[in-house]
Amino acid sequence: MLSLGILSCTFIAYWFGHYEAAFWITVLCMANGALAALAALANPNWYLERRMAALPDEGITSAIDLRDQIRHFVITKVAITAVGTVAAWYFGRLAGYF
Repeated sequence: MLSLGILSCTFIAYWFGHYEAAFWITVLCMANGALAALAALANPNWYLERRMAALPDEGITSAIDLRDQIRHFVITKVAITAVGTVAAWYFGRLAGYF
């Protein structure tokens, strides 16, 4: 839900012509997502604890399930970062950074 709130702030900044804010919000969100993916790869128990806190009814029954969950998480973050890169480039051009 936090990602949707941040995305809303980005679009509001874009809508009102604050391209610099939209650019930096996008860049910081991409960095946050990349760091979360690296943290999940480096420490699977950290990812498991956060996932179980968010979804207590969803049981991960084995190490294979955990590995699959982390793999899907990283793939999702890579895809979101790819889209975010294009958006950041666009916002940066509008802001005059590029």
